[in-house]
Amino acid sequence: MWKTGDMTKFPFYMFLISDINTVIMSYYTYRVSAWMLVCLNVAGTALQAGYLLTFSYMSYKRNRVAPFVQCLLGVAVVLLAYAYLRVVVREPTRITDLAGLTGSSMICIMQAMPLPTALKALSSKRPLEADALLTVLGLVLALLWLTYGMLLGDFYIWMPNSSGVAAGLLGVCALLANGTSRKKEQ
Repeated sequence: MWKTGDMTKFPFYMFLISDINTVIMSYYTYRVSAWMLVCLNVAGTALQAGYLLTFSYMSYKRNRVAPFVQCLLGVAVVLLAYAYLRVVVREPTRITDLAGLTGSSMICIMQAMPLPTALKALSSKRPLEADALLTVLGLVLALLWLTYGMLLGDFYIWMPNSSGVAAGLLGVCALLANGTSRKKEQ
């Protein structure tokens, strides 16, 4: 995107939801003292924020203000959620559960985003309009996180990734049945 200036294929909402989610899950994993997951989520937050800031900067340079405003709204959502948990809820166990539930719900939303495309490809027998590598990697990552969450016995990790496995399996089925319509860019 930075090199070519092409902003048409940037999944803005996916990155915005993912960034909000990694902030919330950083807080959740901090609350349950899962330090490795805190580090992973903080790194994910920084990477996603970098993508969003780059996109917002390029949009601003092209006189498009909407992505910048949407990023600011995303920051406001995170700050309001944090304030709600710290000021209104206060009870530590309830704060942890609400942070885990919110993060898990957002993961479920993100995992479900490719479902309409996969279902459309399967029902119409048309090629999947998604990148094959990302579809397969999404399934593999969901399987790994599902396994990790089950080994930990952490509902807020394994539950949303079970929906990711279902979405990933549908995507891979659509790939196997119909192929993909996206060509590699050179």
